[in-house]
Amino acid sequence: MKCGKCGRGMLERTTIRHEVSIGGMRFVGEIPGHKCGACKDGEITLDDLIKFEHAVARHLAMHGPVSGATLRYMRKSIPLSAVALAELLHVVPETVSRWENGERLDPPRPVDRAAWLVVRDLLLDPKARQAIEGLDAVPSAEPIAIAV
Repeated sequence: MKCGKCGRGMLERTTIRHEVSIGGMRFVGEIPGHKCGACKDGEITLDDLIKFEHAVARHLAMHGPVSGATLRYMRKSIPLSAVALAELLHVVPETVSRWENGERLDPPRPVDRAAWLVVRDLLLDPKARQAIEGLDAVPSAEPIAIAV
């Protein structure tokens, strides 16, 4: 396979170093990819990049820290929009934005810990995401018998 950038070299299988910093922590990974023998340009697949970023998000969810940066990173990994998170938590989207951007209100308030934990649970438990999707569904018009 020829290099898409220079067109001269052949792509060789290798690993590409990728790093990301979130919440004061640095994550480094070696992602499978290809590198051009001529121009040394490297490429990785979107799927492999998403796997790496999801692994980072899961680590943050399990170990913290609780911060706006980690809240945003985990939310995007789910993926869940800021507007959808705001609707789920019954807050205005600006509140989610303030948490994620580290904006402090008067008096100063950190990221809402309960909101952070909701996003954490949605990330770590795929069934939790399915459970919330039907919360606002219109109830059935037919009565349902419940045994007590």
